[in-house]
Amino acid sequence: MKKLLTIYIPTYNRGTSLQKQLNAINSSIDKSKIVVMVNDNYSTDISYVDVEKYCLQNDYNYNKNHFNIGADANIFNGFMEFYRSEYIWILSDDDLLTDEAVSKIVTILENNKLDILFFTHSKIETLETKRWSQKDF
Repeated sequence: MKKLLTIYIPTYNRGTSLQKQLNAINSSIDKSKIVVMVNDNYSTDISYVDVEKYCLQNDYNYNKNHFNIGADANIFNGFMEFYRSEYIWILSDDDLLTDEAVSKIVTILENNKLDILFFTHSKIETLETKRWSQKDF
């Protein structure tokens, strides 16, 4: 069965910040609605042993490339995973998420039929969405 959201995280040698992000995701998700996929771009950081173990314990997908394919290609691979869900959210391995970020986004996606949902960093503490039509692009 297709899930609502795939959270795809391309990563390279940022195991500590990635672990914080995975903890924030894990604290607020309904695993029946999302897929979490970490794509390691052949990291040499020893902390990735713990990241891989954490992913396996929490039913997240973890893939390690056989060699470093470059940042752009690693990000692009996220779009190849789109078949898993209705929406895909590509995060950086050092994005800082609040504990409730994922559940808020899932709620927005469940209650609105959107083609795209775009977020940017802001110091504003309220979450706002904008509906775009094709003519806006």
